[in-house]
Amino acid sequence: MFQRALEYFPDARQFRSTEFGMAHPFEVIPVDLENGLTVNSWYVPPKTAHMPIIVFAHGNSGNFALRAFRIKPLLEAGYGVALVGYPGYDGNLGEPTEGGIMQSARGTIGHLVKVGIPAGRIVIHGESLGTTVAVRMATEFPVAGVSLEAPPASMADVLLVSYPFLPSRWPIYDKFDSLSRIKQIHASLLIIHGTGDTVVPFEQGKALFAAANEPKEALFIPGANHGYGLYTEEAKENCCSSTAALFTRSWLAPSSGHAHQARLRLPSASRGLLPARS
Repeated sequence: MFQRALEYFPDARQFRSTEFGMAHPFEVIPVDLENGLTVNSWYVPPKTAHMPIIVFAHGNSGNFALRAFRIKPLLEAGYGVALVGYPGYDGNLGEPTEGGIMQSARGTIGHLVKVGIPAGRIVIHGESLGTTVAVRMATEFPVAGVSLEAPPASMADVLLVSYPFLPSRWPIYDKFDSLSRIKQIHASLLIIHGTGDTVVPFEQGKALFAAANEPKEALFIPGANHGYGLYTEEAKENCCSSTAALFTRSWLAPSSGHAHQARLRLPSASRGLLPARS
């Protein structure tokens, strides 16, 4: 379908644990979709029982290998990490659709809960299109936290920005609408967005933040663009781990009642990060 060709840019190369410096391979989480296909997600348990599990949903282009520099610090710090596989990406068969992606994410988190991980130890991190996955799943599972990086209000809005030649009333099949759902989230929320984002306009992230419930935090980065442009060269390698550290430090606590202090460097406010609270 022509419309989906404008929305998804998958890299179908096979997922390899070696991309993440892992001596042992990720555990495979097979998720059966309604169309009969099976999509693989991947999981590494946390090093200690009190550490949270970060469920990572990536954007609409590339694959997880391109995000290895962001995922490796999480693994090294001892977090559990679950990578949500999408149809058509990372060696998975099929074509990406909103329904298939959401089914895969639902099955991935459902598997974690089924094997005994409380949803209250899960933080969902999404980037770009993946933020819509994070929002949707946080309305279905009582997770501890949600981290949204460059979040669109909906992918329908992004398509109209990216392709201004499209008719404004053109029906969008895969809408990925977060703005209509974010009010249903009661988990702790973090939104990161660059004010110079030319892919997902900054106004969309602001609109989501305004609509969201407390507790919520925002890091709005002056002049920063989308993707790699969201962070300074020195800070970008720790962007995802910084997200996890911020959640762990601020909101997550083990059963002992003492907050776990993650030993990860956070980007400094002196580097242009503007914290915001409603």
